[in-house]
Amino acid sequence: MREVWRRLGRTDSINWIVITVVATLQFVGSFVITNSNAAGRELLFVGCVVLSVLVVIVMLLFTRYVIIPRVTEKARPFVIIVMLQLTAFTRSIVFDQLLVSLDMSTPDMLLSRIYGSQFNIFVAGIVVSSLVSMARDFSENNSKLVHTLSELRIAQEDIELLLEERRTALVSSIRAQLESALSSVTGKNVNADAQHLKSLIDDVVRPISHRLGREFSSVSENEPSAVPSRIRWSSVTKHALETNPIHPLWLTVWTAFVSFQVIATAAGSNFLLPYLSGVVVFALWFMLSRFVWKKTTQKLGLFPRAIVFSMLMLVTPLVVNSLLELEFGLEFFNSRVVISAALYFVVMSWSLALIISVSNLLKATNRELVEATTQLRRRVITDNVSARHFEQAVSHVLHGPIQDAIAASLKRIQSLLPDALPGAAEGDLIRQHIEHALELLNDSPVRDYSVKRGVSDLASLWAGVVEIDVECEKTTIELLDASSTTSSIVIEVIREAVSNAIRHGDASEIEISIALSEDESDVIISVSDNGTGLTTNPEPGIGTRLLDDMTLEWSRVAVPRGVLLTASVPL
Repeated sequence: MREVWRRLGRTDSINWIVITVVATLQFVGSFVITNSNAAGRELLFVGCVVLSVLVVIVMLLFTRYVIIPRVTEKARPFVIIVMLQLTAFTRSIVFDQLLVSLDMSTPDMLLSRIYGSQFNIFVAGIVVSSLVSMARDFSENNSKLVHTLSELRIAQEDIELLLEERRTALVSSIRAQLESALSSVTGKNVNADAQHLKSLIDDVVRPISHRLGREFSSVSENEPSAVPSRIRWSSVTKHALETNPIHPLWLTVWTAFVSFQVIATAAGSNFLLPYLSGVVVFALWFMLSRFVWKKTTQKLGLFPRAIVFSMLMLVTPLVVNSLLELEFGLEFFNSRVVISAALYFVVMSWSLALIISVSNLLKATNRELVEATTQLRRRVITDNVSARHFEQAVSHVLHGPIQDAIAASLKRIQSLLPDALPGAAEGDLIRQHIEHALELLNDSPVRDYSVKRGVSDLASLWAGVVEIDVECEKTTIELLDASSTTSSIVIEVIREAVSNAIRHGDASEIEISIALSEDESDVIISVSDNGTGLTTNPEPGIGTRLLDDMTLEWSRVAVPRGVLLTASVPL
């Protein structure tokens, strides 16, 4: 019911499909559930039916285009239910007054018509609105699934190319900045050259090294999205006919609600036994139809299957009527009612078949979409970690060999006499050292990541400031040691959590838990502290972006003793 209520809250929950199906059910249902004296005036009776159906259409259109856009999303389900109920009641009043004024019915049939309208308009409106909503979700999820799978395929095919382009662009940018700064070293003035080299370290090397070491730009910052597609009724219909569209339980429940009025009107006060017998006959017939469908349609195409399904539903009222007539000696349906009921059962059964089919399809596509999105997220995380590893390695090269080479050149220049000029040999030596350091950018070393050592280093760093307790099984440590990518993420997440707990929460005790998920495909990290708690409306920063880029999902919540950060990373 919660799902139905949520779907009724959509702007287009009342749409042309809902209006068409409700109007059709209302039209054919009028002939089934109306006990009227229309002999010789059939066209006049049909005119009354058409007029009452037009009332339904106008009220539903008014609800769709005038009322729904003017109410809040929260109030919309309640408003739609009220309007469907009001439409059902108004239709029954109009139809009853028309028949009574034309002497085609007695005044005591109003309650009977109100009962019939409840199903044809109120119940069918809610059911079909849910059907259309689910069908739209199914189509949009299909579109998103195709888009996500395409993104995943591209990520799998182009990962090395993307990373190589990123490496090349990064190295080229750094090299250009260094060479631009080095071009200022002219060899004509010792003091000026020394100042240029000092500025090169302070204004170029260190800032870039600091930024690369502490900040990171995700390879893919935007979630995959897809343009919503039109409802794919062909896929829904195909799925319904390729499985088994006959659902005895739901068909029996639906027909039991409708047939109550017909049998009660025909059988009089002793209607209970015929009614219960009718429900049983309906149930048996639908079970038999399901069995017949299963045995006869395996080798048929979709169109012949649609014909078989429609024919089975068309003969339903005739079969039931014949059995009840034999059992109780009463003719419950005349020819007009039988024909109308046959059409009614076709519309009803197709609606049920489609709503059950689209419900199953929606569940399946939801699972596939979640799985594909998770795979894409894992791919992106792997890309981000690889890129982050490279940027950190570049940071170390800048901070180490390149800075050392420039500093050594600076020392050589400063060792010269104030009025001396660097000779060609000294200048070539300076450039040789710097060029050699620049070459290291093209082949940055890969760091060795160990969770055990990383946590130990962290505990040593904060020794005497905060007590850090770590819980992790040996088998988990061994699995992490075999995956440098996952290990690096775990270390980064723990470092971020510990740093935040100390700097922002003044924590003195921190508990860290590292464990595998139930299916052993992910690592679950939990970091709890006894700090002062979360800040009000914290501004997202580098740490937040790191968690967004490096984890499948994460959360930071306040707990009685402080803050708990939980993150899931792919193994």
